Amino acid sequence: MVADSGCLSRKRLNNPHIMPHGTPLRRFTKAEPCPICGGHDTLGRGRGVRCFGYYLGNSARCTREEWAGSLPQNRDGTYSHRLHGRCRCGQRHGEGPSSAGVARPAAPSTLRRRVEQRFRSFFTLTAYLKRRYGEGTVVRHWVYAYAAGKEAFRVLRVDYRAPDGARAKSYRPCHRCASGKWLLSRPEGKLPLYNLPAILATPPEVTVAILEGEKCADIAAALGLVPATTSAHGAKAVYLTDWSPLAGRSVVIMGDADADGIGYVTQIAAVLAALDPPARVQVVALPGLAEGEDIEQFIEARRGMGRTEADILAELRALMAPSP
Repeated sequence: MVADSGCLSRKRLNNPHIMPHGTPLRRFTKAEPCPICGGHDTLGRGRGVRCFGYYLGNSARCTREEWAGSLPQNRDGTYSHRLHGRCRCGQRHGEGPSSAGVARPAAPSTLRRRVEQRFRSFFTLTAYLKRRYGEGTVVRHWVYAYAAGKEAFRVLRVDYRAPDGARAKSYRPCHRCASGKWLLSRPEGKLPLYNLPAILATPPEVTVAILEGEKCADIAAALGLVPATTSAHGAKAVYLTDWSPLAGRSVVIMGDADADGIGYVTQIAAVLAALDPPARVQVVALPGLAEGEDIEQFIEARRGMGRTEADILAELRALMAPSP
């Protein structure tokens, strides 16, 4: 069983040599999901919302690393969050469970922790992640910049091998602080859109394409669909981004062909409609995609049919054309 977003397999959590003893475990279920991340172990794979944790005494042991803040990792791969009072992750969780599969807002200390590990360089930061996640770990990154072009932060994708041997992935933000050190956190304030300088460099009448994830935005831009953008941290964190540069602009949103993709598109459309002036929004569902696929598979399928890059771009622009 593959763990999503740093979650560990049920096999490891059931290991009697690393599980706490003497207290019955109450695992997170669909009816009673994790109060920290909103996940449980019956959610679909690849959506980044599964959690294999459980309740233990007055704490909730969540397996989602991105919600852990400065909490240390337990031997079974979980993070112990206090359900009464202020948790060391920086949030007051309360006693009521979250809605199933709905991630909670990131805690302030997740983003600006009391005790943050600082790295001398980006190289030492990635080297630390490779050691932490183990042999075979690959770290890739995407750079986000402010309007003037200055780097704001980076989104890291960590591909690693889970305890059961399957491949898994985790996403982490990092940025360089005023001292020159690198932190495994995002900067304070709203985050810029991906490729923001490119968006601002285009005439206001040019349509902006929004895709789900940096990889998809890069693929669209490489094909010639510019400007192409996305927001950091995916469908569960649309509110973290500053969408104001798209006020009054024509926007086309293309999400992934899954539940998260639908949620991403819906949330962004609502945010853009609330801008002043509101953006002119069109949602495009790419045809022929299977569950979980995106623009990458859309393009690959057409390349397999012998279509040229120009043909594929023309088809995308036709799909993006305003309805009569």
